[in-house]
Amino acid sequence: MRDLMKTHVVMLHGPEVAVPSTLSSLVDVSIDLADMPARYLELAIVRSFELDEPKIWLGPDVNRLKPSLFDAACARAPDWTEVAPILNRLARAELDEEAIAAKAKEKDKKKPSTSTSKTAFVPEVLHPTEPTLDMLSGDGAFAEWAKDAARDIADYRAGRLAWSDVDVGCLLHGPPGTGKTFAARAFAATCGLPFMPVSFAQWTASGRSYQGDVIAAMRATFAAATALSPCVLFIDEFDSIPSREGTKEYRDYWIPIVNAKLELLDGTAGRPGVIVIAACNDPSRLDPAMVRSGRLDRHFRLSLPDEPSLLGMLGYHLPGADLQALAPAATILAGSASAADVARFAREARRAARRQNREVTAEDLLSIAMPVDTMSPRDRRLVAVHEAGHAVVAMAFGRIPGALSIVSADGAHGGVRLGSDIGMGRLSDFEAEAIISLAGRAAEEAILGEPSAGAEVDLRSATALVLQLIGTTGLGGRLTHGERVDAAAVEGRLRDLYSRAVRLVGEHRKAVEALADLAIERRVLGRAALVEFAREHGFGGSR
Repeated sequence: MRDLMKTHVVMLHGPEVAVPSTLSSLVDVSIDLADMPARYLELAIVRSFELDEPKIWLGPDVNRLKPSLFDAACARAPDWTEVAPILNRLARAELDEEAIAAKAKEKDKKKPSTSTSKTAFVPEVLHPTEPTLDMLSGDGAFAEWAKDAARDIADYRAGRLAWSDVDVGCLLHGPPGTGKTFAARAFAATCGLPFMPVSFAQWTASGRSYQGDVIAAMRATFAAATALSPCVLFIDEFDSIPSREGTKEYRDYWIPIVNAKLELLDGTAGRPGVIVIAACNDPSRLDPAMVRSGRLDRHFRLSLPDEPSLLGMLGYHLPGADLQALAPAATILAGSASAADVARFAREARRAARRQNREVTAEDLLSIAMPVDTMSPRDRRLVAVHEAGHAVVAMAFGRIPGALSIVSADGAHGGVRLGSDIGMGRLSDFEAEAIISLAGRAAEEAILGEPSAGAEVDLRSATALVLQLIGTTGLGGRLTHGERVDAAAVEGRLRDLYSRAVRLVGEHRKAVEALADLAIERRVLGRAALVEFAREHGFGGSR
């Protein structure tokens, strides 16, 4: 009471605390945070981002969210326009979870009562609208399966197809960071279905990690997915549940969990409307019964995203940036960056723009993905001629590289992306591969007057090819397999191939110089630019 005589007092209390009548009569303003008007939340967004009052639309159920979720949405959003969509999605997910919990409670009423203090596991439910399957061109077989399955699900929802005719799920596997979650989410977004992501770690954390708790959480997950069907259930860390055949330690603990998982995975009859996509790093750890027909019988290995996929991912993470301006970053990152890397680069680009109080641009991302060029003009010209030599000689053999770069990365000053094409292993195939490897050094000598020491990796590759050609293939003038190859024979063969590389560079000198100039101008050239270059310079039949 003494404080009330000196200053304003703010009192916070929960619903279980009754305000004394001596204080309630002195209250000037009373705010019930359990039912906060959406207008207060809108003003909080305005204050959080230091804005004038823009028009912000919040859904009718946003005020039911916990304050911590509101704070998280403001912290996560790259700018104020993204806060409302995040809050609206959270509110829809909260309603879905409440509906699932209500159904589970209604179901429990019909069962004999049992005394328990544990709360049933309630999985998160998302309603993604993007990314979509159009961003998954690098995932090949999975993208094709997913697009076909999306059509079947649309027919099922329209009543034109029975659930027994729909593929009920698949297994995605590959190294960490290759975009397994991204791909599953894209599938759900394209189908317009709720997305329920869970993991084995969540199941074990739902109770005391006792066998019964884990199995109960698994059953609750599938019950929730069935109540929400049609939907996509995504199970991460799937290889955390070991095979029964390989289980030696704690066998009595694991076998009932594996058996329960097999029962829940049984396809068309047991879970109508639920598409299960599981993800793991090592499929060899899985019980064979989990991946048999009727369960997860479709298996897709995801690799690092290719150039079109990366461009789609960059566009997804940086919706305000010019997609064409992002293309060089997609080119330079292809084959080395994971979906997780792309998300990190985009986050750093948004942070850089936010610190300068402006919209994010493609240049923000390029400054992160493509380091600043610190080479001298002389060195830059040498690298450009070297890489152009590789690319043009490859075109002369009818092959177009996937990319050409003069960006320094991982200790190299540039590179040409061109997969091996030994094919059926004919003599001409081996020789062409070696000549292309030697063409960078040949271009330096033919055009700049002297070679540099930067062809070490190329020389190693060409030498390995010649050693294989002479020592094991029977195509190098001898049939003996595996015996030591004479160094003089290797050197002679390499010199012959190098002279042919120099001759090819000389024949196409104008093209090499033109491509080097283009590389200096752009730093990175993708396949589309190289296809156009090959066409303009008369390399017909290139593939």
